[in-house]
Amino acid sequence: MVASSYSPPPTVPRAPLLLLLLPLAACDRDDSAPRAVPAAPIASVARVLGVDAGELEPETDPLPAAGDMKAELDAFSTVDACVGQRAAIDPLVGDALQAIGYDSLVRDACRVLDAAKARDARRCEGIEATTLRARCQAVVAAIAGEPDTCPWDIPGRPERGREAACLALATRDPRLCGAAFDTLARTSCAALAAHDAAPCKSLVRRADQQRCARDVQRWSAVLPAMPAPPDGKPPAPGTLHVEGDTKDDPSLDAPLDVSRGVVVLERIDGAHFVVGALGADAPAFAHPAPGAPPAFGVELVVPADTRHTRVERLELAAPHTAPVTVELSRAAALQVKAEPFERRRGGVVEVDVAGRVATGMTVKVHARTFVRDVVKASALMGAPRFGDAGFLR
Repeated sequence: MVASSYSPPPTVPRAPLLLLLLPLAACDRDDSAPRAVPAAPIASVARVLGVDAGELEPETDPLPAAGDMKAELDAFSTVDACVGQRAAIDPLVGDALQAIGYDSLVRDACRVLDAAKARDARRCEGIEATTLRARCQAVVAAIAGEPDTCPWDIPGRPERGREAACLALATRDPRLCGAAFDTLARTSCAALAAHDAAPCKSLVRRADQQRCARDVQRWSAVLPAMPAPPDGKPPAPGTLHVEGDTKDDPSLDAPLDVSRGVVVLERIDGAHFVVGALGADAPAFAHPAPGAPPAFGVELVVPADTRHTRVERLELAAPHTAPVTVELSRAAALQVKAEPFERRRGGVVEVDVAGRVATGMTVKVHARTFVRDVVKASALMGAPRFGDAGFLR
C-alpha cells in the first residue's frame, strides 16, 4: 500500500502487494482446530542429505517492496482514494482474485491504512477476511499503544488471551515477544521492537529471514524502539515430580514448559490461570507412549489473599500410568503456595503445588513464569465458560 505521492520503483510492480494478501483471502484458518505436528526443520533434513537448505525450501512469490508505512499513513486521505491509486491489477493476478472470490481485497487493504491512521480498530470490522481483519486490529493496537484492542490469540476463545506479538508491541514490552506461538512471530517481534533486523538471521528459512527483515524496514518508523530488558531470557522450565508410594509405583521428573507465560482471567473469586495445558489445549489424555513427555495442566485460583490460593482442576497423563483428573474436593485438598504477584502483563508468577492425586501417586510442581495477558470476565460474555467442553472453569 502506497500513498498518492509515492510511485513504486520501475523494477517493483504493484502486483506483489496483492500477492502478499492473497493467502489471507484464500482461507480463514480455524486456530481452534488441533495443530498439525510440525515437519522436521529444513536445515536438519539438508544436513542429512548433504545439500544446501535453500534447495529444499518451497517456492514462494517474491516479497513486495517494504515501502514506508509512516509515509503511507501521512499521505492517506480516504479509502476510495486509496483504492483508486491501487486499482491497476495485473490481469493474471486479477484472474486469481476472481477465482478466490475476494472482490474487496484492495478496499480491505486500504481499510487497514484507514483504521491505523485514525487509531480506531472499529474501522477494521468491515474487512471481509478474518485473518486480515485481525491483522488490521493488531496494526492499530501496536501503533496506538493500546494492548486491549489486540486480537484474540484464537478467535472465539478470549480465555486464551490476546495475540502475544501484538501485546508486546502495543505495551512496548519486548519481553512478551517470547510468548508468541511460533518462531517466526517471536523473532520478527523482537527484531521489530529493537528496530534491528539482526535477529532475523537466526531463522532457518530464507523466506522467513526476508519477511522478518521486511517487517523491520516497513514498520520501524511508526513504532518506537523498545530497549531490550536486562534479562530477556525466557523463563526457566518449571519442574514436575511424580512419586509413587512404593518402589513398585512409577515415578518421574520432567520439565514443565512455561515459556509462553499464563493468561490471567479476572473473576469475582480471584485470578484464574493455568500452568501447563488443560483439556482441549492439551494432547488427548490417553496413555502416552513409553518415553513420551507427560501431559500436565493445573488451573489455579488466586484470591487477593494469596494464602487462600486453591487448585480448581489438575490433569496428568504420564507413561505407564492411567490418566488422572483431580477436581472439586480432591483438588481443594492439594497444597498450594502462590507468591503475591502483580496482575498485569509482564508480572512475575511463582507457584508450588503438591499432594496426592491418585492411589500411589503424589505430585510436586514448581513454576516461575510471567503474566502474558489479563482478561476480564466480561470478555467471556457469549463465549463458553471455563470448564465447558475442555475449557477452564
